[in-house]
Amino acid sequence: MRHFFVERLTVWSLIGQVVPELLHGRDKACTVFYLESTPAALALSRLASFVGAFTFSPWVYALMDIRDEKGLWVRLRVVYQELLSFRQSVLAGGLLPQDFPQGLKSFLIKQITSSPLEGAEGVWRSLLFIQVVRARLRQAGFAAQDTVIFLRRRRWPAAIAHNARQYGLRVVFTAQALGHWKMALRSCWPAPMKILRSIYFSIQRRDICGLFAGLRQTLCNPLPQAAVLPNQKPVNIGVEYYGQWNIADPQKYSDIFFWQQSNILAQDILLLFHLPGDGLDARKQADIDGKGFQRVVLNPKAAALQSAPFFNHWRLSRLNLPSGIIEQAPAQEQPWLRKQISYYRSEYNYWREFFVTHNTKVYTTWHINGASHCVMGAALASLGGVMTVYQRSFHEFPAADSMISADVAFGFCDLNRQAHEKSGSIIPYHVTVGYLGDHRFPLLKAQAAALRVQLQKAGAERIVAFFDENSAGDSRWFGGHGIPRANYAFILGKLLSDKRLGLLIKPKVSNNLRMRLGPLAALLDEAIATGRCLVIGEGAFHNVYPPALAALAADIAIHGHLCAATAGVESALAGVPTVLFDPEGCPESVFNQLGAGKNVFRAWDQLWSALEDYWKVPGNPMGLGLWGDFLNEMDPFRDGQAAARMGAYLQSLLEGYKQGLPRQRILERAAEQYAQQWGGWAVKSVNT
Repeated sequence: MRHFFVERLTVWSLIGQVVPELLHGRDKACTVFYLESTPAALALSRLASFVGAFTFSPWVYALMDIRDEKGLWVRLRVVYQELLSFRQSVLAGGLLPQDFPQGLKSFLIKQITSSPLEGAEGVWRSLLFIQVVRARLRQAGFAAQDTVIFLRRRRWPAAIAHNARQYGLRVVFTAQALGHWKMALRSCWPAPMKILRSIYFSIQRRDICGLFAGLRQTLCNPLPQAAVLPNQKPVNIGVEYYGQWNIADPQKYSDIFFWQQSNILAQDILLLFHLPGDGLDARKQADIDGKGFQRVVLNPKAAALQSAPFFNHWRLSRLNLPSGIIEQAPAQEQPWLRKQISYYRSEYNYWREFFVTHNTKVYTTWHINGASHCVMGAALASLGGVMTVYQRSFHEFPAADSMISADVAFGFCDLNRQAHEKSGSIIPYHVTVGYLGDHRFPLLKAQAAALRVQLQKAGAERIVAFFDENSAGDSRWFGGHGIPRANYAFILGKLLSDKRLGLLIKPKVSNNLRMRLGPLAALLDEAIATGRCLVIGEGAFHNVYPPALAALAADIAIHGHLCAATAGVESALAGVPTVLFDPEGCPESVFNQLGAGKNVFRAWDQLWSALEDYWKVPGNPMGLGLWGDFLNEMDPFRDGQAAARMGAYLQSLLEGYKQGLPRQRILERAAEQYAQQWGGWAVKSVNT
């Protein structure tokens, strides 16, 4: 008996692919499981069931409950394994000619698995559906070779089919999965869309003179490809504002944290504003004026001030490629290459003009999941500049989305470098600096002590910090809210039943906590009303306080997700006993070395039993939550100077430009100075 699984049932997929496949087989009766269906297709399927004795049944599952053969959550398997092997399968077909520039090549490799131009769903959804079907077959004892999967057609159908075949499954493709209309426009006419945006900016600001001057540049004055335009502005380091300001509060998150711990002058920093909900306002402008930063706005919706300086892109330059280079790729891939290269050229021209206009020679960012940094790095390199990225979250596994192409990458530890090496990253200088954020630990102690006293006054004797990652609602494709709700139901129940217990909750995103909790929000309010429960939350997009604040106020900390362990790592580095809870299932994580039942737990009852023993026996003889020498693998320095090291390195790069040194010598000198001070082991190359 064959088995059929349909991602999305539509009238056209039912008539064109599903029913013919059913009639082609010899099964007298079979069931078709569908994940989504249109009303018309559902009605037609009932008719098909009556005529052909086929049964169409909705398939309901919770992704969080699905593991592979080794107990690994299938979403993690797709992110850390399947996407990498899929990318390799695509590249093995000769997609990229050898003569492509490295920046363009890295951009295209990233776009294989993460391109927004191919639709927001991307290939990961196809690969995930294949893994979910595999788990279903294994659970039911069905044979894979008797199974057909109907997937919406996406880019790289041959590679998707190959991925399924290696598990004995067959794929039939249905209608094309469409992307967002805005992305479609950007992919078809990327350069004109940027010019239209600049026209809109100028009209909105009533800058008619600027509008005509800009149009004149568009028509008459393309940006030179090789020559650098004369620029009287001082060289600077470009930093994009991503919602963390706090320049006067170094104990909080800040997008310029490295400046707070370095000797870099404020006037040498160019701040870029682009967030519509949190742009350049009067408060930030006052801080900028007081310190002397440079600033520029990239999006008119990111400025509450009419006087804010805007960057408008007018010039239509060209990215020259050798003649006939695209034709070297397989014929079926050439349309994709042309579309992607057109988009790359548009972004390249935009950022090249930006860097020329503002004389930016060094750029630093943490945003690496997309391919934007590849384009920016190529544009900078064409002007003799340097692209740098820094680690913000702990990465232990290689991943397609984690691949980067940058001149310098600042990482916590060598585990980060190893993950980048296996991800295919190109990094001439990977610089180990330690945990970026450890400078906040001593700055938070007074505030943490005040929080502890507040809980103690309400009767708390045993204080626990709990770190909660964010969650997404669709439980078919993401983890859903089930695990967070189960976590909160347990720990809030313990607090309400034990008047000695105090709880500090530190969500990654605090402003959506009650939405994610749903009916349990009332339980949270009841816990807060006791005075023994505090939620640390402040910030428009992300919490402005680091996990260390809650950890330092507690006796022990619980991190709710071993597979995303950054908050737990920070807590342990701050010197607080920390245990990791693993509801998703990540058996291959390095954190399992800490010991199951000692520092890593899969069940709340087991974890709480260990906590009860911890409180009963003074001195923690069992070593609950103590990571020992393992912390050296997370941060080989552990001296509170990680941000200072990064800042000093950036300053060395900037000083090289001020001295008029050539780009390669600037890079070499900065690496030599760092190695001399901190050790040659701390500067290594990745895949170069």
